[in-house]
Order: sequence, then C-alpha cells, then structure tokens
Amino acid sequence: MILRIKLVLKLKGLGLWGAGRESFEADTITYKIRLKDGREIPAIPGSYVKGLLRGWSYKLAPLLSRAEIISSRINAECFAGATCGRCVICQIFGASGGGLPPLSVTNFYPVTADKLAQAAKLRPEELTSRPDLIDQPRLSYSPHVRIEDSSGNAAKGGLYMLETVPPRTLFYGEVALQKHLLNGVKPGDAYLLILLAISQLRFSYAGRRSRVEVRILPESDLKDALSDKRCAEVLGRLMMK
Repeated sequence: MILRIKLVLKLKGLGLWGAGRESFEADTITYKIRLKDGREIPAIPGSYVKGLLRGWSYKLAPLLSRAEIISSRINAECFAGATCGRCVICQIFGASGGGLPPLSVTNFYPVTADKLAQAAKLRPEELTSRPDLIDQPRLSYSPHVRIEDSSGNAAKGGLYMLETVPPRTLFYGEVALQKHLLNGVKPGDAYLLILLAISQLRFSYAGRRSRVEVRILPESDLKDALSDKRCAEVLGRLMMK
C-alpha cells in the first residue's frame, strides 16, 4: 500500500531555491532542471521539501506524543545531523546508513492553473516528457550590494544578482509513503505526522525567504489515511476544493 499525496504549492511572493550565500559576491540562481525538449525550467528539489517536512516532524512529534495523540517512539536527542535510526521520524524519513526509507518526495514542477488537472493525472516525474503541461515562468533578476561592516560602504566587487521565480507560480509534486516499509510505526501515526508537517509549510519559509500556500489535490491516493479520523480532519483543511 502506497499513500500518494499530490501537492500544489503556490508562491505568495518571489521564490528562490539556490546554492551559496547571498552575502558573497557570486550571483545566486534558482534551482533548474532540463526537460527532454532541451528547455530549462525552475523547480523545487524534492530533497529540499523532504528536509522541510522532516524539520517540522521533529517539532511536532514530541507535542503529539505528550498529548497522547500518537504512540510511536520519540527520541528528543535525534536530529537531522545525527539520526538515531530508531525513532518514529527516522522510521519514516530514513536514517544515516539505513536502507530505503518509507517516505519519498519528488521534485516540484511549475504548471499553469488551467493545466493543473491534466498534470495531476500523471506522476510529477512524468511531466519532464510532457513539456505541453509544464509552465515556464518568467524569472526576474534583482541587484544587491554587499555592505562592509567596518565602513558601512559598498564592498569592492560586492555587487551580485538574485534570480527569482515570480509570485503566484504553481508547483506540482508528490509525497509518497510506502506502508510496508514502516518498521514499528503505526501507519496512522505516520500519516498524521506527515500531513501535519505538510500543513506547517504555510507558516514558514519554503525556500530562501520564499513562502507558499499548500493544497492537496483530489487526484491523491488517500484511502488509508481517510479511514483515520485524525487524518481525515487534517485532510479536510488541506484538500483543494
């Protein structure tokens, strides 16, 4: 049994998923992938979204455990930089040196609102061979200057550019959980933790100062989660109408 949560993220402001520090002189460009037709498009790395979900899960799991909402094992000393391999979060997201984790997250690809329903019938990774369903938002470039702390003046060679994705761009991707790979974790606990972590993406940065609205698409495979009353309540708030 695989729980497939198809998500759409809508940018509230400018979006940027790049490498490097903005205070350095090097320009910062957003993450892109190349389609089979040769075009480059901005995308949100699945590994980045998975890291965000894991981070929120570390905050949520102890609260849910203390409230006796979940009963799976918690380890307050476990964190992404030093995973324990035994707690509920490691059993869902994976641990250093461990095997295939139950949870996987695809890249998120830009789509237009009028083609979202068509795109949602496909797995997100299939969109790379369907350029007709992919949006190519016009990127913007803004100049910035690094200021020297000592003098308060512009640093020599300190001019750099930021490449950003425009507001209201839609990104489509998928979070999948393979139930049979869960080891010692109640499926309902795993579903609830993942859904609550997804809901928290609305209240934090989902990129470099990038904020998003989050909705679950009706094309998702949620039968197992809907049978859990706790999960059904969260899904009711997140489903796209």
